Amino acid sequence: MWITSEPLQVEEAKAALKKAVINLDDYIKKGQIEILDYSEWYTRSGKFDTDEVLQGWVDKEKLALEKGLDGLRLTGNTFWLEPKDWKDFNKYEVALDGVIGKYRMLAICSYSLEKCGASDVIGVMSSHRCSLVRREGQWQLVESVELKRMEEALSESKQNYRNSIENLPLGIRIVTAEGELIYANQAILDIYGYSSIEEFATVPTKQRYTPESYAEHQERKEKRKRGEFVPSNYEISIVRKDGEVCHLSVFRREVIWNDKTQFQVLYEDITERKQNEERREFTNRLLEIANSGTELTSTLQAFVKEVKRFTGCAAVGIRILDSKGNIPYQAYEGFSRRFYESESPLSIKSDQCMCINVIRGDTNPSLSFYTENGSFYINGTTAFLATVPEEEKGHTRNVCNECGYESVALVPMRLGTTILGLIHMVDTRTDMVPLTMVRVLEESALQIGLSLRRLWAERELKEEKERLRVTLRSTGDAVIATDTEEKVTLLNRVAENLTGWTQEEAVGKRLEEIFHIVDERTRRRIKNPVQRVFKTGRIVGLVNHAILISRDGTERTIADSGAPIHDEAGNLFGVVLVFRDITETRRLEEELRKVDKLESVGTLAGGIAHDFNNFLTGIMGNISLVRRYMEPGSEAEDRLLEAEKASLRARDLTQQLLTFARGGAPIRKTVSITKLLKESATFALRGSNIKCEFSLPDGLWPVEIDEGQISQVINNVVINAEEAMPKGGIIEVGAKNIVIRRRRGLPLSVGNYVEITIEDHGVGIPKDILPRIFEPYFTTKQKGSGLGLATSFSIVKNHDGYIAADSAVGVGTSVYIYLPASKKSIPAKKAEVAEARITGKGRVLVMDDEEMIRLLLSRILTGGGYEVELTKNGEEAIELYQKAKESGQPFDALILDLTIAGGMGGKEAIRRLLEIDPNVKAIVSSGYSTDPIMSEFKDYGFSGVAAKPYEITELEETLRKIITGKGG
Repeated sequence: MWITSEPLQVEEAKAALKKAVINLDDYIKKGQIEILDYSEWYTRSGKFDTDEVLQGWVDKEKLALEKGLDGLRLTGNTFWLEPKDWKDFNKYEVALDGVIGKYRMLAICSYSLEKCGASDVIGVMSSHRCSLVRREGQWQLVESVELKRMEEALSESKQNYRNSIENLPLGIRIVTAEGELIYANQAILDIYGYSSIEEFATVPTKQRYTPESYAEHQERKEKRKRGEFVPSNYEISIVRKDGEVCHLSVFRREVIWNDKTQFQVLYEDITERKQNEERREFTNRLLEIANSGTELTSTLQAFVKEVKRFTGCAAVGIRILDSKGNIPYQAYEGFSRRFYESESPLSIKSDQCMCINVIRGDTNPSLSFYTENGSFYINGTTAFLATVPEEEKGHTRNVCNECGYESVALVPMRLGTTILGLIHMVDTRTDMVPLTMVRVLEESALQIGLSLRRLWAERELKEEKERLRVTLRSTGDAVIATDTEEKVTLLNRVAENLTGWTQEEAVGKRLEEIFHIVDERTRRRIKNPVQRVFKTGRIVGLVNHAILISRDGTERTIADSGAPIHDEAGNLFGVVLVFRDITETRRLEEELRKVDKLESVGTLAGGIAHDFNNFLTGIMGNISLVRRYMEPGSEAEDRLLEAEKASLRARDLTQQLLTFARGGAPIRKTVSITKLLKESATFALRGSNIKCEFSLPDGLWPVEIDEGQISQVINNVVINAEEAMPKGGIIEVGAKNIVIRRRRGLPLSVGNYVEITIEDHGVGIPKDILPRIFEPYFTTKQKGSGLGLATSFSIVKNHDGYIAADSAVGVGTSVYIYLPASKKSIPAKKAEVAEARITGKGRVLVMDDEEMIRLLLSRILTGGGYEVELTKNGEEAIELYQKAKESGQPFDALILDLTIAGGMGGKEAIRRLLEIDPNVKAIVSSGYSTDPIMSEFKDYGFSGVAAKPYEITELEETLRKIITGKGG
């Protein structure tokens, strides 16, 4: 750019310039040369504005650079300046000098001596390095002494700066944008280990980096090409000429170097700092593993992995000294299987090697391969063994060297003064275990030792807890443990079943949330036993009648005790609650109480029934005998018939007493329960306003029962149900097969049962009365005897079954009867021929201690065609039977009373008679069926049975059958 002023006009300047510049017009057209009048540049706004002019030069330089040119050359004629403008213009030139130094500009200014005073000329020349002055038609170069001194000072400063850069501990490189090396100071050569810049420059870039760091370098390079942001500060890992890896911190910035934009890269060696950071990180990582490890093997394996990473060794293992003196590897990584199998079984009792020396503490710090802390390390086993005499080599195993390991380190792990084991590191390369690393590992080994102690203690505690858990989970009692805040810490399996809460759900909850106990009688909540333990510090028990209400509302009677838990110092830190479900026990005790009451009353009832039956036998027998002589349909015969019916009712009552008594053994046979239920229930409801609905599925198992007794049970229960429904209604009778696999509140053995259900919709039974309904003589009815349900209870019990009831006032009552299923099949029925009067013939011996019964039987049997002899006890009966047999007139049958007061009864008599005559035929008779002989008569040698009081026709039929051999 050429800025002209009078007396030189723009056109005159162009004409003069054309003589010196070929194709000037082309340059002007392309904008590479521009000639302007001063009014279009210096004073274009009407006055001279320094900032405006300076910004104009900067914009022009920028435009030149955008066009691909090298910069801006400018010349300005200052002839337009007036004296008043010189002061401002001098300030402008000082500012312009700064702009020219910063940007790519060259400037030549021309001044008119005619318009400059002496001071102005001095000011102009002092502000420029040199000036051209025309004197007498000749141009002369005038240099500014001051500026020359400044330049020399600047040159000296630059040299000092260069020297300081050369001597800086930081490495400095100047490179082009393409990475070409322009300059490097001595420090960069020292860092990389090269002797000259030329040697350094010949090394390929990739070779100067570690592989990982070179990849990052390439990534940064690609980002710069794409114009993406790359941080000025970053870290790299380099490989020195000697192969050592160093870590550098790098700062990269753009600078002007030799008038060009280059890049200055500063390098700081941070290897030691990185190593310290790695050691800190390694130590922290070991601490983290030591504190967070929960299982010994996995924790030791994590230690091994971290040590291997930190040291860079090919293989690392941890040996632990056990109680037998063996030092097996508990964790390892990198060792070959062959090495592990040969080295792991070592014992300090029988083997010799460096591992054993270190674990025994048998080391000598004065030797170069031992440290003061008892570690062994060597960085060239082959070279070391070459210095050992041959006879000494045989004393140790030297397996590490045989496997090719050159670097070996053994660092003991201690707990106080005790050596627990060691860390074993090996590598096939030399110099992999320097002393500095061994010292770091010695400190780390202490952490591993502490971790081992903690893990061993935790494992022992865990095993103890597991033993306790297994014990508590397998115990038959329920166990709940709490802390001092009454929050649950443990719940065993039995407690889970009783409370309805799982351990996972219960832990952390307050005890009262899961352990809800009330008084059985008042239904009020019982005070938490744990609170009482905390208050007294002693074992406490629950009050009687405690009911546990489970999560689902199930109620169970429990027995409970709470005990304090103390730590080693004796401090109370929890409570253990032990309780058991005694619902079944209480129920069984209740049943036993009922049975005891039944047995005590039954003994009395049985005796009364026995005597009463004897009386009834005489009454019924004589009535039946007299009726045979009466005219049928006569008034007298009708009265006798009524008397006979009354006797039969009395017999039924006596039968209930006998059944209620302990000896009311059932005379069983295998039958279908279906028919018996229908007949018994229907018969009991005859003439009432109650209907019976049956739910009796096909395939009900057969039962082995005394039909009369079970029918009596059904009658009793159905009659009670009828009386509970005075307004009528429906009684539901059902049955089903059930299998009891284990006892759950029912006093029944495991097996198959038929469950009978009789359900009414009557007034119901109050809860306080329900437990007593099966007690003898207990009744709520004015006319009741109190024997109905008690008798039913006894009958079912004698059938090895169970009877129970459930009731709700205003809703109704359900009675459940359980009878054992029989494996026998139901026998086919035989048709029988009825006879009006049964007669026979033969000799019959009657033994009874009641004379009335002896005479009665004599009249009946004699009238029936039999020859009869009488005796009052067993001794006489045996004597008479033997004499008759010897005389050739044996007895065809005997009727033997089972119980003889003060003499031999039927049981002993039949035993002796069978010794005399194995073919003897006898009928057992009794008014008290306490003895099982009445139901199992054949097992004792009898041919028939006749229970007192008996009807004449029944006795005659039984006698006829055993004499003729047609039954019995």
